[in-house]
Amino acid sequence: MTGAPRSVSLDAPRILDVPRILDVPRILDAPRILIDATAGARPDCSGIGRYVHELLRAIAAEPSAQDLEIGVRGSKWRDRGCLPIAAFPVPPTLRRLADWRDRFGLRGIDLVHGLDVRLPPNRRLARVATLHDLFSLERDDLADAGFRSKRTRQYQALADGADRIVCVSAATEAAFLARFPQARGRTTVIHHGVDPRFVRPDAATLATFRARHALPPRYLLFVGLLSTRKNLLVLLEAFRSVAAHDRDLTLVLAGQRSHGFAPIAEAIERHPARARIVLPGFVPDAELPALYGAAECLAFPSLLEGFGLPILEAFACGTPVVASTLPVFAEVGGELLLSAPGDDPSAFAATLQAALAQRVDGALAARRIAHANRFTWPAAARATIAVWHAAIAERTG
Repeated sequence: MTGAPRSVSLDAPRILDVPRILDVPRILDAPRILIDATAGARPDCSGIGRYVHELLRAIAAEPSAQDLEIGVRGSKWRDRGCLPIAAFPVPPTLRRLADWRDRFGLRGIDLVHGLDVRLPPNRRLARVATLHDLFSLERDDLADAGFRSKRTRQYQALADGADRIVCVSAATEAAFLARFPQARGRTTVIHHGVDPRFVRPDAATLATFRARHALPPRYLLFVGLLSTRKNLLVLLEAFRSVAAHDRDLTLVLAGQRSHGFAPIAEAIERHPARARIVLPGFVPDAELPALYGAAECLAFPSLLEGFGLPILEAFACGTPVVASTLPVFAEVGGELLLSAPGDDPSAFAATLQAALAQRVDGALAARRIAHANRFTWPAAARATIAVWHAAIAERTG
């Protein structure tokens, strides 16, 4: 999309920190889009933050979506430099967002897309938001009361006021509409993609990676927040059985500590194979292909998820995956995914052992790679742009 010519530096984004007072006359009849990318304004992005980064990079490559503004809320403003602004041929304007200012101050904007649930209070604009999950509504033990209350208000606002709601999976869409049927007809499912950099590195690169991070030759991998929602207590119990039969195998839990980590830490300290459990912390995006590619298997026993991007990224590296029996995981991983009940450590352990045996099967690895390659960020970007056009057309129509 193109808009009225603007005076911008070609090597740095223009920053707006005050509301526009008057609308600028349009030279071209094209909409102006503001993307609220606050969730990606942090140096250690995982989950939704990674979605923000990947989608912005893909949108930046689309010829029809070069004239955009990127918004960041005040609480994350100092980390705005973490966003992939350099991916845009012409650096987009950066706008500091605040509800009190944006209620009347988003002059010249036709549509705002909140990439993490939030809608702006300005009802004059077309409003789109991405819905990632509903875990805080579905179980009380997966987030604290303050977070659940905030999310409940945001979900209600989506259902009542969004022009369009992008759901990252059909499972997320179904869960949302079951609770908020008034939103029916305004939801669109747009799956995540897999970046082409997710391929299994060569043997020399993998050996260097293992040496740099002091990782053993063979390890079982988990990637994600170390939290209650990820069901790591069941994974640790399953590893007790697997480790007893496979004494060369290590468990690597890669991710930041989050809600409910204390009992996870206690279970790790009491574990009979404690010496073979490694917590490397947050692993940067650039190192994830090697982390997946060197693993014997990815374990993903989550209690609730909105999508499950690590499944596809592991598949893209040819690595087998064992996940809990959530409908969204079947949607993402298809028949190549090995599943076990998330509340049954014995069944999960048996399925992990079956997956470990598949690691040497080249034909299965090729099928996993082909499956993952069906999910692309350019397709997600084009579908997102189509949602913008539909929302604006309905407003103007």
